[in-house]
Amino acid sequence: MLEEELDGPMDIESISWYWLPIEEDFATCEGFELHLGYRTSDQLGDDFESNYNPGSRTLVYSDDSLYVTPGSGNWTTLTLSTPFHYNGSDNLVIEVEWDNGVEDNSYYCGQWEAGSNRCLKSEDGGPALLYEWVTHMIITGTLGLDTGTFGEVKTVLISD
Repeated sequence: MLEEELDGPMDIESISWYWLPIEEDFATCEGFELHLGYRTSDQLGDDFESNYNPGSRTLVYSDDSLYVTPGSGNWTTLTLSTPFHYNGSDNLVIEVEWDNGVEDNSYYCGQWEAGSNRCLKSEDGGPALLYEWVTHMIITGTLGLDTGTFGEVKTVLISD
């Protein structure tokens, strides 16, 4: 997510994905991990690890077997185990990862065409490929130090 798409510094507390009713309305994602971090450049490279500014990749949520299903208005919200402080000046990297094990784990989300390669994805152990379609998301958190002010940014991010 580009810095200009966010409304300044905030403590990110949850991320929501917009579910599309294409197939099942649930998925079990084995070995699920969500990482957030910073990137100075507006362009992604083709290696997941190198897309982060050194030392900024942070595990904010993990679950051995995450069960996801659409909530209110077809939005699926994941409350972070560890809130992430977004500094307001770098681009935000969002990395979503899970295993393709024995459970049904296809969960279709709305996407939009960013016009540039803003997503890096790998499916079923295949090569990492840059992709121009990114997932609709809402990032929710507390802006600045005022706990009474909340920012809710509807945007799109890196996802399968």
